[in-house]
Amino acid sequence: MPVYSEREFARAAAYVLRRLRKKQGLSQERAAELVGMSRQYLTRFEGRGKGKGHILGPYLLVCFAEVYGVPPGDLLNQIVDYATQYAASRKRKEERHLRRPTK
Repeated sequence: MPVYSEREFARAAAYVLRRLRKKQGLSQERAAELVGMSRQYLTRFEGRGKGKGHILGPYLLVCFAEVYGVPPGDLLNQIVDYATQYAASRKRKEERHLRRPTK
């Protein structure tokens, strides 16, 4: 069982995909065109805010990786690494909250 939730994985994927797109200097419209989807659909994968971001299937993972110029395995590893870091950060915050003295 991974240390991160599906929601944390989706948020990590959104962050990594946004970062790679911006690093390539692509607009959402151009990236969506290259991947083969609408800009509106792409924004679902780059979603911002709590609970945003859709889970990538293997086909789209490969499409995004090709457009952003990274091997698919590296893209997946970046997402997993960020999801793991995010989950650890969330867990530390929860533990600090539980240790706070009650008034």
